[in-house]
Amino acid sequence: MFYIPQNKECYLKEPESMGKMKKIYGYLMKECKNTREITKPGFKEIFELPNIPYMFFLYFLIFLGFNIFYTAFPLHAIAVLNWDIVQMGIYFTVLSALLIIVQGTVLPRASKRYPDSTLIIFGSLMLMTNFLL
Repeated sequence: MFYIPQNKECYLKEPESMGKMKKIYGYLMKECKNTREITKPGFKEIFELPNIPYMFFLYFLIFLGFNIFYTAFPLHAIAVLNWDIVQMGIYFTVLSALLIIVQGTVLPRASKRYPDSTLIIFGSLMLMTNFLL
C-alpha cells in the first residue's frame, strides 16, 4: 500500500523570512514539512486490533458463500431444475435488479436509522440464512 503525503497549506500568522517562503502562482506560501514518519502496519498489528479477526472470518465466509453460489447454483439449476440459458439469464437479471433496489433505496435509509454494527450483524445473518436455504 502506498501513502500519498497530505497536501495541506500553511497559513501565515505573522511575517516570515523569505527563506521559508515560495511564490506559487503569484501567492506567497509557507513551506510545509511533515516530519512525522508514516509507517505501514504489519499483518500482526492489524490482527491485534479489536474485532478485526472476527471481521476477517466473517468476510471469508461471506465471499466463500458468494463464490459457491455463483459457481454451483447454475450447475444445480441446469441439472436438477432443468433450466435453460434463458431462464438462468432471467433469474440473474431479476436478482441483479433486486440488488440494485436494495442497495439504492433500502440501505441508505437503514444506515441513517441504525448503527453500522447492527446492519453488519443483521445482513450477515440474512446472508447465512439465504445461503443455507
